[in-house]
Amino acid sequence: MKLACGEMIIPGNSLREKVEFLKYAGFDGIDLVGAGLKDRLEEVKDTLAESNIKVAAIYSRLQYPLLSGDIEERRIAIEQLKERLLVASELEALGVIFVPIFGPPRIPDLSPFMNTLELEKALLIAILREMVPIAEKLQVRLLLEPVNRNETHFINNLTQGFEIARETGVYLLADIYHLILEDQTVDTLVKYRDYIGYVHIASKSREVPKEEDFIYLKPWLDTLRCIGYEGYISLECSPPENSEELRRFVDLFRRLEG
Repeated sequence: MKLACGEMIIPGNSLREKVEFLKYAGFDGIDLVGAGLKDRLEEVKDTLAESNIKVAAIYSRLQYPLLSGDIEERRIAIEQLKERLLVASELEALGVIFVPIFGPPRIPDLSPFMNTLELEKALLIAILREMVPIAEKLQVRLLLEPVNRNETHFINNLTQGFEIARETGVYLLADIYHLILEDQTVDTLVKYRDYIGYVHIASKSREVPKEEDFIYLKPWLDTLRCIGYEGYISLECSPPENSEELRRFVDLFRRLEG
């Protein structure tokens, strides 16, 4: 499996410095923030052309949620997501990560016609049925990330994400930190193996995993290997106090990998 890291936690004052650090630490890829990425596309291309570091994925970071109750905000979010897909294709990234909405719902309850969650699910499916053919044409994956209930009311685990994936063709991002918070087990990786397109990793405290953290992370990594997952595992956590923690994480991971 390949290791990537979110650009937000990589030390360095420029993309070039961040990429140099990733090479030093032993990572294979980088996850880039999508907001403003179009404007620095040439800088990214030039920097990566001199390196073996690849763009693994792009965080969509949309201005508004896809499930906004405002039609103009939804239109902007959809257009921005299309732009992220185009940029991802230019950079030969595997996919674009998105969370449909953070926080509470912005769509009213229209019972008895539909309650809020039913409306949100129907709306998201409609949006993604428009977006997935675009992604497929560009050879980029749309990566739906379930997020724990403290951060969003909608799609908190792989089971809920699967309900969207099977209807639309998006892939699921299995974030081990969120899955553990939601009391999911490694069995969910087996159950939804055909839909998992990307993986995030962090400790239970959302920090760079240390040696003791691999005690509970190892079953997740072993299961990913057992189901034949060969894609990226990307580190998404709070920035470390000492950048050497990132290099030690890679060493621990590779040692565990055998």
